[in-house]
Amino acid sequence: MRYSHDEVLIHVDRALLKVLEEVIDEDKSTEIKVLLKQKRYELVRRVNVSPKKDTSLDRPDIWYFNGQVIVEVKTSQAEFEQALAQLRKYVQQFFRETARYCIITDGLNWDIRDANLERVAFVKVDEKAYEAGALEEAIASSEELRGVLTKAFSEIDLGVEIDPPSISKVFSPVLGYTDFIARLLEGYKDHPLYLSYKDIMLRLYSGLKEEEVTKLYAIHTLLQMVVNSVLSKTLNKDITDTLKVCSGELLQPYETSLPQLVWWNYGETKELVKPVCDEIVSYLYIFNWGSKPSIDVFSHLYEDFVEKSLRYKVGEYYTPWWLTELALKELKEMGAPIRGGIVLDPSCGSGRFLVSAFYKKVKEEGKDPDEAYYEIVGIDINPLAVALARAELIISYIYLQREKEGIFKFSQPKLPPGTPLIFWGDFIGPVVKSYTEVVKELKQIMSSVTNPLLRTALIDKVRKLKKSDALKAVMLFEMVISEYLSKGELRACKKVEEGDKPLATACEIASNFTSGKVSNYLKELVEKYGDHVWGIPITSSLFIDVFLPAIQPEVVVTNPPWIVINTLPKGSKWAEGVKDYVKKSMLSGIKIPGTAISKGDVSAVFLDVILSLMSGGGYVGIVLPAGQSYSGFSTSHGAGKLLTFRVMKRWDTKGEIVYLGDVFGHGVPASLAVLKKGEGFDVRCKSVSVRLDKDSHLDQDPNLKDDGISIEDHVLNVDEYLEKSREIRLNGVENIRLEGDVISPTFSGGPTGSTKKDVIPLTVTVRGYDETTRRAAISPLGFKGSVTYFGKVEWVTSWYIPLKVIYPFAIIRAFKLITRRETLEELYKGWEGLNDTLRVLKIPKKPTISCEEKANLLLYRNQRTFVSAVITQEVLEDMCKKSDGVFIDHHVVVLESKDSDVVYYYSAVLNYMVHKVKELELGGFNRDQFGRPIKAVLELGLEWRGEEWQKKVSELSKSISSNFREKVLVKMKLNPNLPVYEVVDMGRDEVVNEALGLKVEKVLEDLRLLKEFTEIVKELDTKVSGNVREVLSRNVIESRRG
Repeated sequence: MRYSHDEVLIHVDRALLKVLEEVIDEDKSTEIKVLLKQKRYELVRRVNVSPKKDTSLDRPDIWYFNGQVIVEVKTSQAEFEQALAQLRKYVQQFFRETARYCIITDGLNWDIRDANLERVAFVKVDEKAYEAGALEEAIASSEELRGVLTKAFSEIDLGVEIDPPSISKVFSPVLGYTDFIARLLEGYKDHPLYLSYKDIMLRLYSGLKEEEVTKLYAIHTLLQMVVNSVLSKTLNKDITDTLKVCSGELLQPYETSLPQLVWWNYGETKELVKPVCDEIVSYLYIFNWGSKPSIDVFSHLYEDFVEKSLRYKVGEYYTPWWLTELALKELKEMGAPIRGGIVLDPSCGSGRFLVSAFYKKVKEEGKDPDEAYYEIVGIDINPLAVALARAELIISYIYLQREKEGIFKFSQPKLPPGTPLIFWGDFIGPVVKSYTEVVKELKQIMSSVTNPLLRTALIDKVRKLKKSDALKAVMLFEMVISEYLSKGELRACKKVEEGDKPLATACEIASNFTSGKVSNYLKELVEKYGDHVWGIPITSSLFIDVFLPAIQPEVVVTNPPWIVINTLPKGSKWAEGVKDYVKKSMLSGIKIPGTAISKGDVSAVFLDVILSLMSGGGYVGIVLPAGQSYSGFSTSHGAGKLLTFRVMKRWDTKGEIVYLGDVFGHGVPASLAVLKKGEGFDVRCKSVSVRLDKDSHLDQDPNLKDDGISIEDHVLNVDEYLEKSREIRLNGVENIRLEGDVISPTFSGGPTGSTKKDVIPLTVTVRGYDETTRRAAISPLGFKGSVTYFGKVEWVTSWYIPLKVIYPFAIIRAFKLITRRETLEELYKGWEGLNDTLRVLKIPKKPTISCEEKANLLLYRNQRTFVSAVITQEVLEDMCKKSDGVFIDHHVVVLESKDSDVVYYYSAVLNYMVHKVKELELGGFNRDQFGRPIKAVLELGLEWRGEEWQKKVSELSKSISSNFREKVLVKMKLNPNLPVYEVVDMGRDEVVNEALGLKVEKVLEDLRLLKEFTEIVKELDTKVSGNVREVLSRNVIESRRG
């Protein structure tokens, strides 16, 4: 007998449910047993029946719980190979973390496999019964099949502990809905909520493509559903209505949802999304809700849900526990009032600093949980972060109460006294005069109630309250305004007891929202977008603009956004506001080079705004990029450090800054600044010797090592250089670039300091190219593996000159560099190292030297020995025939001149000075040279004036440049006829790269033997003014400070 697909599916489903019921009955899994007895099968297994239009998903026919058992139904054994391929895809895409058994069946034949698709058993049931139309009986009568299925269902994970890895694993199949949600979002791209979310993401992560914004929005939407579902179950809510569970409507008064992430909860879209909510809620039954919950339930969700390549691009990483605890420990030792002070995190993310502070207050300081709960304040611009942080703090409160009572059984827990003080908005928005907008109606509301006169009156009112009462007033305001939005009246304000200042204040402020035009705006808001999601944005706007300036928190601890100022999106009102604030407010009356501003970081802006809010004696613990603060004693390089330094000095801070290394595992080292405001400027530098796992707690002494210097010592080198380099000019030179561009990862092994050996370098070797087929064989330089590319090679490459190819009078090789992210993703799609490459990727938007520039170039090393060489305009033009320009390493200084005589002359002078340092035995070269050699040229009186003797030196330099390179190549054991650049190198770039590293001193030995160089030295020795020893010692020789 031939059965249809749906007939097989129905009979197989019934048979499997019977086996499951027997297994669960023996296992005593109470909640699941109840569901089965009530025949609520949709909560234990999903059946992919013929779906409605626009909701079709490529999923298995049946999957149990969260894909622990997956079933693919066919109508004949001939289709089993196809089914196996489908299962492999399902496991890879959706159930990689959860699958235990995979089953293929046509009802008669049963192919049972493990999670790796290896066969466990093959069973054929009673063929006579099958042919007679008794399919279900045929299945039930097979003892062999029953035994295999019983074993499979017995191994299902139920009663799972509520901890971060389990939460992430159990809900991992939800990611399968990402594309579906993204498709729904395509119809919302002109909607105010989509535009608001997009504005926020681009403010945080400039450079996101439209499709990346949409994908991130879809994932954040799913994560919000998961958070709301888990919190609903934690609070013992009735989770029957899955749409209300996912939207967060059941959580009142504990609001977590912001409008941007429940965009789907209106109109027809709600019904389209219902299957997603049904599945998410069904996964809640896998957990043991009577178990001891973790203190950071959601900490893994973001990193596990957002794929690596996109996560690296948006830079979302949770702060390690041990780092939050180290910051609080150091603050406490400095004297911060952790027990009784208000603790603020203005960039709270998922709330790790806040939860750590809450635990420290209660468990270590003995604070009452209800009091501690309202001394914890957070802000974040990311709607999902606000939801996560609010949920984490609520769960942490419940956890502590249960721990205190010694009860972890699933019962009605003691709930927090109200909604958490965690708000949505841009902490620096008010000072950069750019606010996060959602919809027109909300903007109208907030503009009306925060006009200058009313705002001043409100701030005065708040300042008259005790801080604890002011914060309770904020919580109560959110409660009463949310009640007004849903009920149309301020019920809680009808009976305000005498002396209840917090509620009286909340009601008085709320009255401004319930009359006149503002009341009409609120009605429009609710009619268009629903009622339960507007309490947070209204309260948040009020808190950031009115309450926060009045409260002045005693302790701030945070890990703010790390965004270099010159990478902020051009044309963005927010970006321009940041730059304007830096120049006019942060640095008002302070001279600082433009480079220090442009290469400074938004984290320094956060630090400045934090310190401006605090009264004298306030404490700050802030995680900063090491390259913008303190990067260890040996590396004082970094113009952006000056901006952070100026902020610390501006607010008269005292404390320490601790170099941490790459604690986030994303390739960018961090430092922790622990500061007290108004104590006299003195910040010491330290390093941490402990390296802990991200989920580890600080169970050992961090053993902070004093590095013996202050932050002022550390940046003095940079400060002196930048101050003086602004004035550096050379006759005959039109432009001086004291740094090239930061590009990473250029060569195999990853960026400096990276231990990742699988990072794919941007430099490539082109082993061959066929003009006819336009096929090119491309390999990453020094990296195993290659790709075949179709198209012209120069379309995917640019020239690149690193420091290590520059020798006296000789540039050894210009390498080829891939400079487009899209090209990397296309060429190396599927490569193991691609995600790590994209994680550390740094590529400037345009070449250091573009093909439009008409100039001769002098390049000299920016570190240690500042030897130099020339690229003439003719050579540059020829290089540009096969690329869009030349990228130059940031450790190289570039001088541009229209006159080739000028660059050849200065090249001779610089190489002469290197020679004199060695000849006079002056000691080690300065690590970071920048403009110091130029300053030495000026002090020695060797500036170009076009005199005859200088033209003679220029000719001698030109002569050496045309011949000396061959000698260097021979010394490197390379072909003396090797071109400086070639598109198709046939693997020669690999050979050259391996040969580089010859010490400059070895080359100088040969240079001294050249007649032309001897003449240059003799000529310059007679023309210098001043004492050569003193000038070089003062400018280019390493000084031993501190």
